[in-house]
Amino acid sequence: MRMFNTTVGRLVLTACVAGLIAAAIGGVSLARAGGTNHGRTIRVTEVDNGGKFINITHTANGGPGDEFIFSANLRHAGHKVGTLDAMCTLMLHNKLQCQGTFKLLGGTITGTALLPANEPNGSTDHIAITGGTGTFHGASGEVLSTSINNNVSRDVIHLD
Repeated sequence: MRMFNTTVGRLVLTACVAGLIAAAIGGVSLARAGGTNHGRTIRVTEVDNGGKFINITHTANGGPGDEFIFSANLRHAGHKVGTLDAMCTLMLHNKLQCQGTFKLLGGTITGTALLPANEPNGSTDHIAITGGTGTFHGASGEVLSTSINNNVSRDVIHLD
């Protein structure tokens, strides 16, 4: 499915999903649970690292229930600071439900988003931060992820 594959590629970049919180490399701020880092903003670049489309419906263009699983490297100032592993499920009405986990120095951050299945490059997605582990235990907030092309997104992580 052309629209789904383009969006999924974009989602890899977008990384949907929460917390692309980069590690303390090259001046990237780390947010910690417990309230001492409320209001932190972190910027990273997400670079597609691969993915697989799983066609459960066996239709040529995909259908509700089909999934795309992907991974991405998270970079800051030219350095790899983490990874993203995520899965998006094609829903009814041309929507994608995406969930992902960001592995970073000090822990993980989880996120989720309901996104259009066919949006152009340059679109910004809003991804809810739903939790975390380690340094990011209890994380909340939002990721604004803007696609640059089918392989790269710029993410701004706002931690509450």
